[in-house]
Amino acid sequence: SWDVASGKLLNRTSQQRSVCWLVASKTDNVFLGCFGDRQTRLMSTDDFKVITSFPSLLRPRQDFNCATFSECEQYIQMSGEDNRVLIYDIRSPSMPLHILVHVPPTMARGDGTVATWLGPPLALASGGDDGIVRVWDTRLGEPLISAFTGHQARDSAISASADGLTLASGGDESLVHLYSADRS
Repeated sequence: SWDVASGKLLNRTSQQRSVCWLVASKTDNVFLGCFGDRQTRLMSTDDFKVITSFPSLLRPRQDFNCATFSECEQYIQMSGEDNRVLIYDIRSPSMPLHILVHVPPTMARGDGTVATWLGPPLALASGGDDGIVRVWDTRLGEPLISAFTGHQARDSAISASADGLTLASGGDESLVHLYSADRS
């Protein structure tokens, strides 16, 4: 970790293999790391001790594309090359609350899913190899609430406006699509 003001290295750790993705908590001294050993860990920024680990459920030789905290920071999403998004409650990390599927893992072409939280009330947008942007309400037993088509290739990037009402998705066909995510 670094002191942003001075640029001084404060602490470092060595993890197995490479780091795929890191994201810091906005309110606590913790960060979420998806590592090359296909494990995702919630770790302390003070001493790099592992607070908890989350089962990856990834198929062999597949990695995560990204992981992020929900706005309330009680939930995380982990999206990976197997075209699934795993939703975990950090208070009970043994099993995911949801496994959101774009295409069956056996049909995945290898690039996988990307995802972003839309803010309260725990909505998430994801894109995958199928070129479809999906909006999920992770509070529901059957969470899919919208599906937007338009890309002719994999969704390789997805982002939401600050108010969570507009989605932008970029596809491997070099197009950007904007969608209204108004959930009212």
